Amino acid sequence: MPKVSVTVTELAKLATRDNVVVCDASVLRKDGELWSTMPGYDNFLTGHIPGAQYADLLTTFSDVTQQTGLPDGLRAFGLPSVEQFTHAARALGVNNDTVIVAYDTVQGQWASRIWWLFTYFGHTQVYVLDGGFSAWVSAQRPVATGTPDTPTEGTFVADVNRNRLATKADVVAVMRGDTDAVLMNVLTPEVFRGEIDSDMPRKGRIPRSINLPYTALVQTDGTLKDDETLTALFAAVGVERTRPIIAYCGAGIGATRNALALYKLGFDVAVYDGSLIDWTSDNTLPVHTGEPV
Repeated sequence: MPKVSVTVTELAKLATRDNVVVCDASVLRKDGELWSTMPGYDNFLTGHIPGAQYADLLTTFSDVTQQTGLPDGLRAFGLPSVEQFTHAARALGVNNDTVIVAYDTVQGQWASRIWWLFTYFGHTQVYVLDGGFSAWVSAQRPVATGTPDTPTEGTFVADVNRNRLATKADVVAVMRGDTDAVLMNVLTPEVFRGEIDSDMPRKGRIPRSINLPYTALVQTDGTLKDDETLTALFAAVGVERTRPIIAYCGAGIGATRNALALYKLGFDVAVYDGSLIDWTSDNTLPVHTGEPV
């Protein structure tokens, strides 16, 4: 099976090598607000893995032009252009032979977003630190503070892997039954059924979706559940290896957590990057609420 994560012990060994870039991808939630986010950079300065750089998913690694016209507090994490991503990757010191390890301070979805972005742009040696920063601290590993040294600019050249991305047209084809792909909504059951205010333009889900929250894939310590348990979770919602999967969420972040787990198990999986922000903003497209029929 493909390797998608490393342990604290593995990272400690990797970090001694010259061709390794560790990046903190943390984004923080505003208190009491479901989707509103703010940079995690200030927290990064108060404590991070030694040698790590900060990967800013709010600006540097997102197409911020896709955030215009959205309701207050709602943020799209749009896929950056090849040019923007290349510049951002090189600024971290990334070359094509660099080993990248991403981590965050929550349940791994921000780190998995970095993983997905790099794999979409053709970089294969990218991993998520299992358990994130909490696992590093719990293992009593050293913690650095302050601004890290500026890395030597990298030479990364992108080679886009379009199989990792699902477009709105791909999702429409699934909704119409023109393909046997599976649509996987990774949000909470309450949001999936449209029972609570999700801050999206419209409540509900994309028709023909199944539901498996990304939070169900991790243990209480933030580490990913074992392969046997993950396989059983996916099987319980009807996921089959013979059918491709399109994962989506609110803004394309949580979906990458499921995508990472599915890819780890050998499934064919893509992420609908626009997710519900894109879908529910288009009033020509239907949404469903309640229990699936």
